[in-house]
Amino acid sequence: MAIPALRELTHGNAGFYNPAYDCLPSLRAGITGLSQPTQVSGSKSNMLVTAAFLLLLTGIAHSYLGERYILIRLFKRDNLPKLFGGTEFTTGTLRFAWHLLTVVWWGIAALILQASVQSLHTKAVLQVFSAVALISGLFPLFFTRGRHLSWVVFFAIAFLLWLASRAA
Repeated sequence: MAIPALRELTHGNAGFYNPAYDCLPSLRAGITGLSQPTQVSGSKSNMLVTAAFLLLLTGIAHSYLGERYILIRLFKRDNLPKLFGGTEFTTGTLRFAWHLLTVVWWGIAALILQASVQSLHTKAVLQVFSAVALISGLFPLFFTRGRHLSWVVFFAIAFLLWLASRAA
């Protein structure tokens, strides 16, 4: 059951629906310290939701495919460093570091979703996130000579965030 003002914010006069309100309860409650949330334009909100969705998918793909095709095969090797008496610490550390990146991406996606719902005066934050995405896209171009295609997604994310920051 939607509060009328919240329904207006999520659906707007043009019938635009933002799914961020359904999946993040903290957004429904608003951001502490802001008395009146302001509506974000539909095209900007769409760019932000698309960028957050791409980050979410990239995190899922990174964790699943990395675990299945890289980490499992790596852990079967007999020449892993034996730290603290065995390979358990090494494999745990590698798995933790691998999946931590996904968590960071999802955290960024959550912040982007917040920015898609209301104006938080985050032009600078969006520009920083755009730069992070751009740099994240440069890494696979450099380290794999472009064979790992995540650079395409990261450049798309960087472009969407840059466009959104210009509209802020």
